[in-house]
Amino acid sequence: MAISKSLSCAFAVLLFACCTVQARRLHEVGDVTSKTTIWLDPNGGVLPLSQRLELLAKANANQTAILLAEKHCKAHKYEGCKEVELLKAAGAKPAATGGEEVTAPCHQNMLASWFFGTYCELPTFDDPLKDPSKEVKGKGSAKSAAAPAAAAAASQQGGPKQGGGARKADLKTLIKQSKAAEKIAATKEDMAAHHALFINTLKGHPDVINAAAWSPNGRLLATACDDMQLRLFDVAELGSQNIKFKCVQGPQAALGVGFGNDGSSLVAALRGIPDVVHLVHYVPHKQGGAITFEPAWQKQAVLGHEQLLEMAVVPGPQSEALGVPQAGGIAVLLSPKKEGRVFGLAAGGSLAEFKPNSFHNHALAVSANGRFICVASFTADVMVWEVQWGRDGYKGTPKVMDLKGHKSQVMSAAFAPDGSKAVTASKDGTMRIWNLAVRYQLQEDPEEDPKVLLNLPLPLPSGQCFDRMAWGPDGTIAAAVGGFIHFIDSRSGKVLEVLEVLHAHDGRITSMQWSPVLLRVPGADEPAAVLASSSSDRRVRIWRSPASLQ
Repeated sequence: MAISKSLSCAFAVLLFACCTVQARRLHEVGDVTSKTTIWLDPNGGVLPLSQRLELLAKANANQTAILLAEKHCKAHKYEGCKEVELLKAAGAKPAATGGEEVTAPCHQNMLASWFFGTYCELPTFDDPLKDPSKEVKGKGSAKSAAAPAAAAAASQQGGPKQGGGARKADLKTLIKQSKAAEKIAATKEDMAAHHALFINTLKGHPDVINAAAWSPNGRLLATACDDMQLRLFDVAELGSQNIKFKCVQGPQAALGVGFGNDGSSLVAALRGIPDVVHLVHYVPHKQGGAITFEPAWQKQAVLGHEQLLEMAVVPGPQSEALGVPQAGGIAVLLSPKKEGRVFGLAAGGSLAEFKPNSFHNHALAVSANGRFICVASFTADVMVWEVQWGRDGYKGTPKVMDLKGHKSQVMSAAFAPDGSKAVTASKDGTMRIWNLAVRYQLQEDPEEDPKVLLNLPLPLPSGQCFDRMAWGPDGTIAAAVGGFIHFIDSRSGKVLEVLEVLHAHDGRITSMQWSPVLLRVPGADEPAAVLASSSSDRRVRIWRSPASLQ
């Protein structure tokens, strides 16, 4: 009996201690909610990583770590997160040990995990803070690619040390490595600037850029970033070294972006929690001398419980200018495994749902006039849907044709600007260009399949395939794999130029889009086709078409 009472008392004491710790942690979160501005510069942007590290060195470690966990939980999901390193430098201990690798979806409960001492670590990619020479290789090692450079440095000095002195040393190491990485990035930027196709780099993004989109007149470029901000760049002067931009703060990370029917409003896909997609239409308003963006409408969980693979937005005026009368603007969203949906830009109403009926979707393609939609998926055939409009407005989105001929799954696709042709790239090692100008609408005529105009071998090593393509207004196809960009003539299939990693991007390319109109470029007498590419390396780069140099 005495032993039982002793155990009960010990359990009660332990429970009280745990509750006290959790109450203290919750109180610390309350203390730091008013300190979120320490990461912002006077212009509303996020401070560079090196400055954030210096602030971290001066701040209270526990409060800063919780603040970073809160920001990480709201703004990040998969990759490119420097806050993981900051958390560990501030004393956070990962729950996984003994070589176990913890990945998403632990991010969904990251803040709660921090409260209860079971913080999950996420793998990081393309990390300038990481020193590959100090990585510990092998399946049984807990110091994988996700481990911070600070931990690797500490391990070389005989293991992590206890106390505040070791923590300060780790922070100093991170600061030095961050500044060294900035110098390396500047060197690579100089190399890109010497390429004949390079026009400019749009900077100011502290995290992964998920998408970029041109306005219908080519004077504005919008970007969607994981830092919960949309950015609107004034690119009227493409070669300017002082391109100005406007930030639009959102409640969640931006996954996709496009322009509304008026050419100045923004349509954004935002990441919800857990893993749902919200669609928001931001409209500019003048307040005194400043312009602010406020939501005109917003739709919650537009893909149900599915995540977003890709979004394409076609403003109404653009579709009308390209020969689709009475057409309204549309936003097309596709999930990785299930259906896609079409929404009208006027009020955000759901217009249609289309089903690729595939095990996995790889890429979405929408013609520049908003008429055709296709999906590159796990199957060898590509379905094509038509968004149909009449005098009374929207009529429907039926499936109108199949692109048949590939022997393996199709990884990417794109339409010609007028929708008369399409290009597909498959794991069978070929790229095909299709003629879509067939008489599928005349029911009295026999069914006519799209014809293959060109069947080309992929200009890539065996086993590789283009994962993203875009068809320019001058007939040049931009095709990306990883951080490389190939420019291909759609008429002959000839490879015009290849931008390698040192010239294109250091990380995977997340989006490519041509300006809808030809633009004036520095040093050229005639307007040229211009491409914008975004990447996980936190940069948007602008390129001229190689056809303009011939």
